[in-house]
Amino acid sequence: MISRLRLLSLLIAAATTPAGAVDLASHRAVYDLTLGEKSSEVVGVDGRIALELTAETCGFVKLDYRFVARFQQDDDLVLTDQRTVTRESAAGDAMTFDTTTLIDGSKQSEVSGHANTDAGSTQVHYNQPVPRDLSLPASYFPIQHTRFLIAAAEAGESIVEAKLFDGNDDADKHLSSTAIIGKLIDPSSTGAGAAPAGETNAGETGAAAASDDPRQALAGLRAWPVHESFYNSDSDPDGLPVFSTSYVLYENGVSDRLVLDYGTYVLKGDLARLSLLEPKPCP
Repeated sequence: MISRLRLLSLLIAAATTPAGAVDLASHRAVYDLTLGEKSSEVVGVDGRIALELTAETCGFVKLDYRFVARFQQDDDLVLTDQRTVTRESAAGDAMTFDTTTLIDGSKQSEVSGHANTDAGSTQVHYNQPVPRDLSLPASYFPIQHTRFLIAAAEAGESIVEAKLFDGNDDADKHLSSTAIIGKLIDPSSTGAGAAPAGETNAGETGAAAASDDPRQALAGLRAWPVHESFYNSDSDPDGLPVFSTSYVLYENGVSDRLVLDYGTYVLKGDLARLSLLEPKPCP
């Protein structure tokens, strides 16, 4: 299965940004996952993505991310549990990453290290699974990539290409993406079905708002439909991506209406809960 880290560039955002950058919202979000299309590989899925992303006052952004899903494969039930913690600089030039993947409760892999972009290249140092260093062409980190897509959407661009490093252990395969950005969604239709302003329930400490309809906090924001395809050295020679997705991207960095196409099966993810958060002090 394609690494769940591919999802990070779709789902994350930060509140503290460098001068002139897109201003995004720190948030806590939960997405319910279901199987979009049955296949010979997967016949049922019950899963969830939960993430908390908050800006730190020292100029970094911390992400706690978890992907848990039960995959029904014929007579077998496989439980996948991936947990990721990253910190990315507000300038987008440095990132630390630590990901642990469990299958049926047993550790399958751990990937950790740090990366820096400078002088036209991205330098990656892995601590796990084995110590090693890697030099890549200058690449976007996930949060920086989210900002890049929104800035392109605001500028009216429809096709955006980027080189990426998302903390995966196969970075030497040179991940890249091509995003097709659709027309601006009418802001009066975003957050549709949400309760009137002022009727949200109080969120957890530090949360701006959380309601039974998570899209209440998104009402009136600009949003764009995005279709994004990811490529690396494993891509089909006929031009088929290793992974593709479509989603609605809001101007504050929150995503919704996910469709995740892994080639042999498709998952759908809908926003189930959302809280907007305040920045946190440095650890």
